[in-house]
Amino acid sequence: MVPDGWMRMGMAPLFLITRDGLALECISVDLHDIAKKLEFTKKIYEPEMSAQDLAEIEIDNLKSDSGKQKFEIIRNSPVKIGGRDGFRLEYKFTTENKLKVQGVHCGLMDKDKKKVYRIVYEAAEQYYYDKYLADFEKFIQTFKLKE
Repeated sequence: MVPDGWMRMGMAPLFLITRDGLALECISVDLHDIAKKLEFTKKIYEPEMSAQDLAEIEIDNLKSDSGKQKFEIIRNSPVKIGGRDGFRLEYKFTTENKLKVQGVHCGLMDKDKKKVYRIVYEAAEQYYYDKYLADFEKFIQTFKLKE
């Protein structure tokens, strides 16, 4: 469910919404094929990985993104998403333009579809992150996997 006041950007396979513009805050949902290499580390998921193993692969991938400078994990914890075991990463980084950003990256594996759901909220640390974090929390609590 799209939170009130948020708008969807484009109709690409990636679900992407924002309120004030992508540079200030966004929520995205991406379905990543298990056998497809990740963007920055070129690692792949294994079908029998635990949620914590998925989190470690995602951390490595995020740290390898050259657009995320001074990347720091704040918290790594298990979470239920749509009734399934998943992970939740909280982090911060600085962009190439020196904007300080905070993020939440949640994920889980759908072994039947051989996909990994990657659900991300990122926002400018000053003002926007705290302002819209509750919208993301509601989004993630009501998130359901596609049947």
